[in-house]
Amino acid sequence: VGPRFALRPNNVPPLERFLFLLVPFWFFLIGSLYVSYFNRAGIISLIVISSVSGLYVIITQFLIIYRSGYFLYYLRYYTIGSVIIVALSLLPHVKIHIHHFFIGMVFMPLTAYQTRMNLFYMACLLGLFLQGA
Repeated sequence: VGPRFALRPNNVPPLERFLFLLVPFWFFLIGSLYVSYFNRAGIISLIVISSVSGLYVIITQFLIIYRSGYFLYYLRYYTIGSVIIVALSLLPHVKIHIHHFFIGMVFMPLTAYQTRMNLFYMACLLGLFLQGA
């Protein structure tokens, strides 16, 4: 859903296409190679930077979705999906393993808006999806 609306053919200039699409896509596609080079202190700083940037992404996406008027629509379907996942994980002898491709696949519809940062988020999620697949 996300790429269909955000990636119109002549909507993105070439430099922005490179910066907001190709660089984060390849970084997240081969991101496991980068993480393995960090030592213990590097992992802690990586977690802190990832948490702060993740909080920024959540806040900006919330504002974009709220201003578009689709907040309750997304809230309803993500709540239903979350309840189903929690109910399945509570079943005996069932183990739920949420992998990279699942994170990319679930959050990709949230990038369906035409902003430059959504192109960046879409490329990151696509890289996570292909890395985990």
